Amino acid sequence: MKLILLILTVVMGQSVLAADRNLIADPNVRKKVRASLENEYKPKKFKDELSKADLAKVKSLHLETNPVSQKITDESLAGLAHLSQLKFLYLSNTQITNMALHKVAECKLLKVLALNNTQIDNRCIDQLIKLRKLTILKLERTEVTKTGVAKLKKALPKCTIRSDHD
Repeated sequence: MKLILLILTVVMGQSVLAADRNLIADPNVRKKVRASLENEYKPKKFKDELSKADLAKVKSLHLETNPVSQKITDESLAGLAHLSQLKFLYLSNTQITNMALHKVAECKLLKVLALNNTQIDNRCIDQLIKLRKLTILKLERTEVTKTGVAKLKKALPKCTIRSDHD
């Protein structure tokens, strides 16, 4: 019986560790998160397996650069909530849709959010309004309409919104 309990403890412990390693499952996002950390905390190097403590240190994340941006989808952002100190998020030129904004809205400290040239529209407005600390929101080359931009400006009066409807 003790042997079975020991085996279960080891297996369960490994399951928890494996889950912890995959807080950011998308390898492209994980690489960018690691690069952001290494840039912020030079000369420290971070392992591929980022801990919750590591993720909590991330303040800025650039996913808009090619060729990575074309690989970033809604599913890529699954671990975004672990970036609890994130203030700057650049998602322009990615393949994200309105669905990704549910994950983005969990980043309550965001100040700058770039969504240019993405597949979002007015259906994401309610999620964007949750980001009360935004100071800059970029919505150029999206399907967000003039009415949607007006709703955002009213709800986020301290935020500069750049869109095709300025």
